[in-house]
Amino acid sequence: MQHIGNRLGYRLASSIGCVFLALPIPAFALAFGAVTVKLPPAAELPGQPPSVAQACGICHSGDYITTQPPLTQQQWKSVATTMVNRYGCPISTQDIPIITKWLVKVNGKNR
Repeated sequence: MQHIGNRLGYRLASSIGCVFLALPIPAFALAFGAVTVKLPPAAELPGQPPSVAQACGICHSGDYITTQPPLTQQQWKSVATTMVNRYGCPISTQDIPIITKWLVKVNGKNR
């Protein structure tokens, strides 16, 4: 019985320790009060296709493209295809060439 009690005590102590570890974060936040951050509106880059604003804008800001390294047309096509196939971006595969062309125009390696 002593062994089981020690195990239960250890688990309880571990659980309590987790609570104590988590407490300083909310206490810290409460000490300084709420902070409101106003973000600038998403930038819309010239010639942006509607599908970019509607679908890509779900996860990315309009100016996100310019923070990425310049890519070739094939690389941007691969990125767009990955967004659709792997991450479920709601664009038609027919829009991929349009989006790719725009991505190359805005941030392509061979502009």
